[in-house]
Amino acid sequence: MRPAPAPPPASSFTCADCGATLTVRSTGTLVIACGNCGAVLDARDARHQRVAKYQANTQIQPRLPLGTRGEIRGETFECIGFLIRETVVEGVAYRWREYLLWHPHRGYRWLAESNNHWTYLKPVAGRAAVSGAEAKYLDRTYKQFQSGKATIVFVLGEFNWQIEAGESSHMTDFVAPPHLLCRDKSGNEEHWTVGEYLDPKLLWEGFRLQGEPPAPEGVGPAQPSPYAAAAPAMSMLFWCFFGALWMIQIVGCAVAQNAGVHAQNFKYASTDAEKSRVTPVFDLTGRTSNVEVTTTAGVNNNWAFFNYALINDDTGEAINFGRNVEFYQGVADGESWSEGNRTDTAVVGGVPSGRWYLRIEPETPLPQLDYSVALKRDVPTVAWFILALPLICIPHWWFLWRKRSFEYRRWLESDFPMRPLVQTSSGGDDDDE
Repeated sequence: MRPAPAPPPASSFTCADCGATLTVRSTGTLVIACGNCGAVLDARDARHQRVAKYQANTQIQPRLPLGTRGEIRGETFECIGFLIRETVVEGVAYRWREYLLWHPHRGYRWLAESNNHWTYLKPVAGRAAVSGAEAKYLDRTYKQFQSGKATIVFVLGEFNWQIEAGESSHMTDFVAPPHLLCRDKSGNEEHWTVGEYLDPKLLWEGFRLQGEPPAPEGVGPAQPSPYAAAAPAMSMLFWCFFGALWMIQIVGCAVAQNAGVHAQNFKYASTDAEKSRVTPVFDLTGRTSNVEVTTTAGVNNNWAFFNYALINDDTGEAINFGRNVEFYQGVADGESWSEGNRTDTAVVGGVPSGRWYLRIEPETPLPQLDYSVALKRDVPTVAWFILALPLICIPHWWFLWRKRSFEYRRWLESDFPMRPLVQTSSGGDDDDE
């Protein structure tokens, strides 16, 4: 750690209003505000005349006491000034605190504190390029977060500009988390500062402050998202799982038998005493897998239902299922239409190898019907792929939800709030909740 530069000799004088002793630490100080009476005195004038007056408030205590020296980003600064700004939005006053830091070689820096979020800022030489709701400085583009009239309501310590009572300016904040760009415009003058979100723990350690820093409230405008760093890893993890699932599907299709084991045509007649039909015994070979049963029936503007039983010839084990075949067509308003299909396909899963036969019991209002049945063994299917895909998506969707929720809370108080993913309707019972 580099040694801290020695501060220049401080000069002292008494407040012209109350007689309190005031100390000037910075060589660039123009005014100094008395914490005892609220007077703002001209530090360059030999008589130190009052140039402005703020209401004294001894209950307001800066988190960084004036004169405190500490390290930020490897440089040692001294806190020499403190002020509170206020902006009013829709009748509600919002306040934040700013601390002026001084380094004999680096010059002036700022610490801005709002809802226990801290931002470290430094002046910008020149201006940023503003286009609509965006500003570009150097190689970084910032989005406009908030703008409005800001009024100084309390001052304490030294400042390098001539503060006037009730001084106000139009401030606009642009963010590219964890970076912040601020424009302070008053009349024809325009000043820019650029900074970065500062972890409160680092600030407390650097200035050796007692206790723990107060917990930040909500999400700060420039607060870095805890999900940003993990986003590439989560995306990579999703694509790895997706690739593995896709490879399993490809391999499954490649090793599947997809072999026909039996096909047969049948005739149905309502006058038959026995309407059920039984196929010859056929062999199902290989691993326990599925059996695809395809039914084709010559129905037209009618239906047929088939009660199936796939029966193991050795054990008598039966797998029962039913399938419906229907087809309708016609002409309406000069246009042909149709619905249904004369062919139906069913997949029966988990059928072990062995000797099997199929029993068929058709039902139909037709007096006669020609139909056929074809069976295939170990048919490739995308069912497992379709079932597994949402499961591997759930962690990624949850991560994206958390990431967006964080940004939603960040932009909630900005000029450009995000739309909620879930719209809620307000009713007359809201007051009762």
